[in-house]
Parts: sequence; C-alpha cells; structure tokens
Amino acid sequence: AVGAAHIGHLGGMDAIAAEKAAIAEGLEPEGVLVLPADSPHLPALRRGAQARGARVLTFGEGGDARTTAVSADADGSTVSADIAGRSVEFRLGAPGVHLVRNAVCALAAAAALGADPAAVAPRLGEVRAMQGRGAQERVRTPDGGAATIIDESFNGQPPSVRAALALLRLLPAGRRIAVLGQMGELGDFAADEHRALAAPVREAADLVFACGPLMRHLVDALPPGLVAAHAETSAELAPLVAAAVRDGDAVLVKGSKATLMGRVLLALRGDRA
Repeated sequence: AVGAAHIGHLGGMDAIAAEKAAIAEGLEPEGVLVLPADSPHLPALRRGAQARGARVLTFGEGGDARTTAVSADADGSTVSADIAGRSVEFRLGAPGVHLVRNAVCALAAAAALGADPAAVAPRLGEVRAMQGRGAQERVRTPDGGAATIIDESFNGQPPSVRAALALLRLLPAGRRIAVLGQMGELGDFAADEHRALAAPVREAADLVFACGPLMRHLVDALPPGLVAAHAETSAELAPLVAAAVRDGDAVLVKGSKATLMGRVLLALRGDRA
C-alpha cells in the first residue's frame, strides 16, 4: 500500500511509491508480486516486476483477488471473496475492514504459491489483534461501570489513524471516544495531514482528546463541543481521559510509540503512569 506514512522523509506520494516499488528488485524471473489493484500508483509498482520477468497478481476492487461481500462487526468480519477465480468464504477473527483487505492480499499470496485459498482461509478465524495494534480490553470506569478500550498505542500515521477510527465506529457504545496522539515524520505535510483527520473524526467520535502540539491543527478544525481536552503530553492528558470515561463507552487510544500513549492506557486501567 502507498500512503502518507513517513512522507516527511520522502517528500511526496510518488516518492513513496517509488521506494515501495523497490521491493521488486528482490524478485527472480517467474516470481510473483502481489499488488493493490485500486492504487493510483499501480503502474509504477508494476513496472519493476515486469522488468524482472515476474508476474503480477492484484488484490482489492477490480483485482484478481477481491471481496464479493463483507459483513463487519465489533468482533471481526464475515467475508465472501473471489481469489484468482476460486470462491472463498471465511471469518476473520480480528475486527476492522482494513484487515479484510489484508486478508484478501494474504490469500492472493497463498494462491500465488500454489496453495488452495479455500483450504487456507479458515485459519484466518484464528487471527487476533495485537497489543498496540487494535487489541481490545474491558476496564472499570469511575462511575462503577465498564468501558471497552481499543489499544492502538504503537502506530500513528494517517492511513492507520483512519482505519482505527473506522473500527471505532463499529463498536456498540454509549459514547465513542477518540484519544489521539500527534502523528510524526510528516515534515512539511504535518499541518495538512492533521487537519485532514477532521472528517473521519467527526464521523467516528462523540468526544475527542488530543495530545501533542501538532494536534492543535486537528482541534482547530473540529467543532468545539467535540473536543474534551488538548494537552501537550500524554502525561498531562492521561488523568483527564481516565476521569471522563463512563459506563458503556468505547475508547480508542491511538498514537505513534513516540507519543507515549501507553500512559493513557495505564490511567484507564487504574495503574500508575
């Protein structure tokens, strides 16, 4: 995938696509490169494989491997797919529509290796979100109830923030709360990328807590009533979040590892930060 992650180092989307296309340099003739069919950068990604006499297999909308039906919920997704002409149905054990896309990509890779995707697909039901990358847990709240936390505290780049917000929308909850740490490695694109989160945040969250100086760009782009607090550091923000959570809430804690959003998780669990 080609997204804006680390765009500050590379200077633009075309440069990111060129860097990712370099993976084709490791291909042998008759090898296979699995690529996103719906990427605007597909031609650039494809050229490297073709130059080495390798085959390209695509996934996603219009690809050789694609979904035909998806039913997503808070626990996972039920998927029907066409994998290189083979009809496959499976249950993905981790929630998030973005992970369905990854699963289809994995099945395309399995098919490229000569495996039967229908035989491989049932193992996708065993997939679970990892700590820091979507794992969910229940915590006690100050009013004596319980809330659900989505732990996304390891990564905080524009594509992954949007994916996490989409997951938050799936959770049944009295309120959906987004606790977001600023995104790093964006260089001159930082202000625009933070402001651009305003629309997906409005669609997903009833309440927002923001951490870091760059998050001021997002806060200023949101309706005032949506923002509960903005702090410079996670240490300042953590007790504010912990005090605000109520029974039935769903809380997304999202940020790159450098923002130390784990302090917010500790506060929600009732631990010392």
